[in-house]
Amino acid sequence: MNFSIGDHMINAIKNYATQALEDLPGDLLFHNLEHTKQVVAAVWEIGSMSGLSTKEIKIILAAAWFHDLGHKVKYMDHEEESVKLAHHFFTAQEVNPCLVQCIEACIHATKMPQQPKGLFQEVLCDADLYHLSTPACLENGKKLRKELHLKLGKVVDDECWDRTNLLFLKNHQYFTAYGKKILQPRKEKYTLYKLRRQIINRRSNREK
Repeated sequence: MNFSIGDHMINAIKNYATQALEDLPGDLLFHNLEHTKQVVAAVWEIGSMSGLSTKEIKIILAAAWFHDLGHKVKYMDHEEESVKLAHHFFTAQEVNPCLVQCIEACIHATKMPQQPKGLFQEVLCDADLYHLSTPACLENGKKLRKELHLKLGKVVDDECWDRTNLLFLKNHQYFTAYGKKILQPRKEKYTLYKLRRQIINRRSNREK
């Protein structure tokens, strides 16, 4: 019985998840291997800055690698499928059931709207939306917009997309102390400001 997530287990998780993510459909332009790698890196950053030990962070890393694997089964409510895949994998690896439950709860917490309970879940939720605080956020939004069109047939004009994103960003709040202190101001600087300017510019161009 494995009572912790060690380096060997992390490597096994990484290899399994990477293969699964590489096999995902090509129309997943945002929810792909690149996004998962960014979430994994963000877990390390947020977890360490939140005072968690390496041993604790590795538990959240396990959840991070699995959190979007459910997309291989279905697009909407994929978290449920991600949990099933994680449960099967970690049970086969004879990981302690309490650890498996913790990992599964972290994955569940990423379902929108996020409602994490406890620091582990908060770290993963903040890591999953870490990209909102980066200069690449609006470009990532373009990928997500196209993904939604390809997967769900959603057609949204520029103005509606901008306003939907603006509302989401204004309502979104990070959960961890690090997220509130560091990531939230970055989101204001890199994303909200640029999006507001983009909305103003679009309006000005229409009125010309």
